[in-house]
Amino acid sequence: MTATTNGNTAHLPPDEKAEVDRLIQFLEDQRRDRDRVRMAGVGSLKVLVDIALGHTGQCRVVGRFLLGLYSGPQYRFDLTDLRMLDAAVHEHCIKVLWLDHTLEREIEKHITDGEAIWQQLISMWGRNDD
Repeated sequence: MTATTNGNTAHLPPDEKAEVDRLIQFLEDQRRDRDRVRMAGVGSLKVLVDIALGHTGQCRVVGRFLLGLYSGPQYRFDLTDLRMLDAAVHEHCIKVLWLDHTLEREIEKHITDGEAIWQQLISMWGRNDD
């Protein structure tokens, strides 16, 4: 009574076959969702990094947000600061939160030269007295 993911479940009783098929579909849906979240999140992360490295009013908020994901205990972030962001930038933050929720890797490891970029963010926005 072994089941495989290649559709070879014909030898199972109908109720068990249906359960295996539901499980396989669930796992496939989860994989697709994870891939979608990763693609959207990495794209949004790149946008946010560009903003955080700039010098506009939103830069500090985005920089502090990214540092909070990097090390929350060290770089506290006030969630009410998200209210200062334009709607599109706010949406990028939400996508990056979903990316971080996957726990696949640390946030800075999703982009090229992430460690160096985060050191730059720390030097720009890492003080807790602003």
